[in-house]
Amino acid sequence: MNKFENFKEFGELLANNKILALGEETHGIKEFGAFRAILIKHLVSELNYKNIILEADFSGMVDLNDYIVYGKGQLYQVLMKIGTQVFQTQEYLELFEWLKNHNQMQPVSDRVRIYGGDGQSTFIALDLRSKSVKPSNTLSPNAVQGLRLLSIGLGQNLSKKQKDTVLMLAVEIRDEIALLPDTSIYRQSLNTLRQSIDLVTADFTNYRRAFIRDKALADNITWIYERDKRKTILLAHNAHIANNTIYTDIKRAGFFLKQTYGKQYYTLGFSFFTGQFLAKDDKSREYRVFDMPEIKNKKSSEYIFSRIKVPNFILDFASASKNAIIDDFLKEKTFSKNIGIGFRESSPDRMPGFMPLIDKFDGIAFFRVTSATSYIRIYDRIKSQTQN
Repeated sequence: MNKFENFKEFGELLANNKILALGEETHGIKEFGAFRAILIKHLVSELNYKNIILEADFSGMVDLNDYIVYGKGQLYQVLMKIGTQVFQTQEYLELFEWLKNHNQMQPVSDRVRIYGGDGQSTFIALDLRSKSVKPSNTLSPNAVQGLRLLSIGLGQNLSKKQKDTVLMLAVEIRDEIALLPDTSIYRQSLNTLRQSIDLVTADFTNYRRAFIRDKALADNITWIYERDKRKTILLAHNAHIANNTIYTDIKRAGFFLKQTYGKQYYTLGFSFFTGQFLAKDDKSREYRVFDMPEIKNKKSSEYIFSRIKVPNFILDFASASKNAIIDDFLKEKTFSKNIGIGFRESSPDRMPGFMPLIDKFDGIAFFRVTSATSYIRIYDRIKSQTQN
């Protein structure tokens, strides 16, 4: 994985993007995280990328940014707030430490910043409930009750009365937002709170919520880029970064970003053929390691890639399309896996993509065989540090 041929040449193809999106076919693969880290170090060190956005909570990432930019706090403590376990692995912990050390050698204005792009489980709600963040005007009892209902509504449908209470909160949050400058991190945190309100007051369907979430994700990423005007790396699932819809007609974040930034939004999907990965069992709701058998479907892009002599590679579609055979392949509809945070062993292909790869991404990083990552038990690490 550290011996990709022509890696520098590929890196030069990424030099002039505004936003470079690095995907993953599923969250729980060790090689995906490790290679993302390698590529990010190159992008930061050699190509002047200065912002990183994770598929994580916007307000919950503020403390991790302070750790990486200013060295404030303890890494395990700040990771408790980011709203996802996806980046609580050894590969990402080492990357965060590398970024912090890199920043210490840079002037403050030139340091790499890290953000979250999500607003579905916003930590600003907890800060408002605990009064560690105090709005200009004290929230009404109904608004405080709305904050409590937010966490419930993300996992189940709220009654009409409960939704009405949450909407009262939305009015008071809107009034607070109106008092703040557009570039304020606090203001944008409150905007993600409004996005969370949109999620819990919408119809309780995966379809509707996926649309709301991805449109909000795109809006947040755009806000970050336009605020800072720095070359940006986005880390999110393949489905979120893709240039077009994949397995439903839901317009994902990548669709909106491609509409806004055109060729300066570059998507690198990550794909694998066989091996192991970590995911949440849809039946038990517990994380465990799954085995992905070798794919036999000859209409699968992963099957076709597995026939290539080189086991792991990167393919830039614009460059590769100069070859007529590759161009035909990229324009042909093929299947590809699409595994979310959860997995159902009885129906592993329940969300396959069937579309031309060239319509989905601008390039692909392929791994023939993978191994499962493991999530670090952050609370246990904090407890151990305290005891020592």
